[in-house]
Amino acid sequence: MKKSTILLVSVTAFLLLMFYSVNTDAKVIKQHTSFMGNYKKVACVNNKIYSNHNKSNDSYADRSHQLDFKCGNKYIQFINDRKISKLVYKNHYGTVQNITMTPDNRYLFVEYHEISSTDNSMLGEIAKFDLKNHKLVKKTSEKEFGHGQSLSYNQHEKVLYLIVLGRNASQKAKIMRISPYSLKILSETRVKSKSYLISDQLAFDKHNHAYSYTRSSNNINGKNCLRIYKGKLSKKHSRLNLKQVIRHAPGHNDNTANIPQSMAYNKHNNRIYFVANGEIMSVPSHKIGHLKRKDVQDTVLNTNKEFEGLTFDSKGYAYLATRYQIFRSSRPL
Repeated sequence: MKKSTILLVSVTAFLLLMFYSVNTDAKVIKQHTSFMGNYKKVACVNNKIYSNHNKSNDSYADRSHQLDFKCGNKYIQFINDRKISKLVYKNHYGTVQNITMTPDNRYLFVEYHEISSTDNSMLGEIAKFDLKNHKLVKKTSEKEFGHGQSLSYNQHEKVLYLIVLGRNASQKAKIMRISPYSLKILSETRVKSKSYLISDQLAFDKHNHAYSYTRSSNNINGKNCLRIYKGKLSKKHSRLNLKQVIRHAPGHNDNTANIPQSMAYNKHNNRIYFVANGEIMSVPSHKIGHLKRKDVQDTVLNTNKEFEGLTFDSKGYAYLATRYQIFRSSRPL
């Protein structure tokens, strides 16, 4: 083999390794204390229900220019972001499960989940996109990232977090800390719960508080309530405690596809957002624990699209990922 050929092969192999870089030697930590706090009774706010008949049956051919407001106490309209949609969905792997953006609005991280006939696959990929130059910067190889809905940027640590579990909430999970620069797994903490189920919903506020939530179908507060958890996540120790219950969770109550899809924090208005198919609900983060009915904002959109992920830029514009498109709110929220 000629030296020039050997050199070309070596350079190509090196570039591929860098492009698909992921650290397989991440430090594994086993947390012995319970990740979820003890059972306890917390305040429940009885919010208003708005009609949502989303069937989440959209197809690739059903792409839309916009998502219009249908009902609720908070008006939101979304417009298709053609540039980002083309970037994220062009020759992509699997289905988009969540998106999260850096505070400078420069980079968008996307978790893709393997397309599986049973939808129980744990395999996925994470990609990093440069929104200024509209290009793919890097992506991981196929890894066990779980369903991927919890991918979230922690601006305090400047790392990505991912709670790894399957399609449904569980008593056990892995918490990954991932470098936003190389996409290497920095650490992996194995956690378990002795009380509430662990959810793969996650968001961080500007004070480094972590939030998660579950939808309960059998609870003392009734069917279809939303439980909000708050705490801290870190490399050494993580803990979430139940803080508040919202009587009526977002989503079509009679549809089996009504499951938690995403959550996000908007530092522009200091609110936490909860996403279900066709509906987005939010509450002020600093009032969680003593929410009142008027604090709960709810928006139902006139669409049958399946909602997948939500993130915000520094100005408060929302970016909503559906199965085949990414939409941007028409104004800051």
